[in-house]
Amino acid sequence: MTTPAFEGLENTVIAETYRITGKLGAGGMGSIYEAEHVRMGRKFALKLLDPTFAENEEVFQRFKREAEIAGQLGHPNIVEVVDFNRTEQGVPYIVMEKLIGMDLADWIANKGAFTFQTAYPVLCEVVDALEAAHAAGVVHRDMKPQNIFLCEKGRRHDYAKLLDFGISKMKQSSSIVTKTNAVMGTPYYMSPEQAEGKNTEIDSRTDIYALGAILYEMLTGKLAFYAPSVPTAMFKVCYEEPEPIADLVPNLPAGLSEVLAKALAKDKEERYASARALG
Repeated sequence: MTTPAFEGLENTVIAETYRITGKLGAGGMGSIYEAEHVRMGRKFALKLLDPTFAENEEVFQRFKREAEIAGQLGHPNIVEVVDFNRTEQGVPYIVMEKLIGMDLADWIANKGAFTFQTAYPVLCEVVDALEAAHAAGVVHRDMKPQNIFLCEKGRRHDYAKLLDFGISKMKQSSSIVTKTNAVMGTPYYMSPEQAEGKNTEIDSRTDIYALGAILYEMLTGKLAFYAPSVPTAMFKVCYEEPEPIADLVPNLPAGLSEVLAKALAKDKEERYASARALG
């Protein structure tokens, strides 16, 4: 059943190139539609910014950043962005490869925790994507299961694609000015420096911390820092340790608890220096 919001866009052709054929999902800043290239017939995912945000410069810059970074990195484990522009009405949109599958959060919710053996190839692909981003001077800043998409590729149904560089931080970039104490990210996967609003201290090790929290959740099916409210979650991130994974999951490889502890160190100087080192 189509929603009223979709009814007005069905069969709309954007930029004389992309015909809207279905709605795939919605987010905080807009919706994602299936779009068919009118000349090539190829299906894409088209992310359309909510028109109410079209004149908001900060939101537009985040949207633009997402398109530019994913497009420039060109990594097989980062979603491919093929176009970025505005509609005739001035609404920004991004055109991406269409992925078939589900994000990591839905995978865990539907199928439960991973074994280490099934988690490892996914982790390696996310590590490769992060390593490419960090090598280009890009810190994702919003690593979470919802931004890791597991899609069909060949015989696999769990090929990892990293999404959404909308609040990423790029070295020597002034296109987005972030207030010093502004909190950017998702609380359950936020590093202590993020939770405390220390944005000048954010670097690649911020993503390492989040990846540690994601791996913990993949293996246990539970959040490393669950709390019923955002302030409590941020307090736990800064001052508490997660329940030891060895108490929750039997027969893990020797040393994995130590690996997670290093990835989730409160002091970023004690974490792995790179995604590759964690991998």
